[in-house]
Amino acid sequence: MAAKKILFLSMLLVIHLTLQPGNSLDNGLALTPPMGWMSWVRYACETNCALYPKDCINQELYKEMADAMADLGYKDVGYRYINIDDCWSEMRRDPVTNKLLPDRQRFPDGIPALSDYIHAKGLRFGKRHVRLSYMEDVLDGRKWSGNAMRNIS
Repeated sequence: MAAKKILFLSMLLVIHLTLQPGNSLDNGLALTPPMGWMSWVRYACETNCALYPKDCINQELYKEMADAMADLGYKDVGYRYINIDDCWSEMRRDPVTNKLLPDRQRFPDGIPALSDYIHAKGLRFGKRHVRLSYMEDVLDGRKWSGNAMRNIS
């Protein structure tokens, strides 16, 4: 009988602790987790646009996703980020500046133009796992202010 009583009281304690309100700052920050879209989950590193025109990493893919998030109401419910992952750059750096270059075939307008397009939709454009100097290479010194970037202060 004592074991059942202890088990019952333990269960009540767990329920009581679980239902307690959490302590958090009431400052309007992090009301939802960062929500958005990242190419890697579906497209990985597919760069053969000739063979897979609808399934490859290119600027049209990112524009389509930005359009969908803005037009289909995702932005209105908290989705804010379009995150570019890997496989957007040329295989070699610029020989003069040593800066990374977007693939000229798949990103003919360049990354800054794509960033401007996404920002015009009211969304944020980010790069996963990157140092600031890495993206400054691509953006010619411009910073992606307010965007989702990991490992950037």
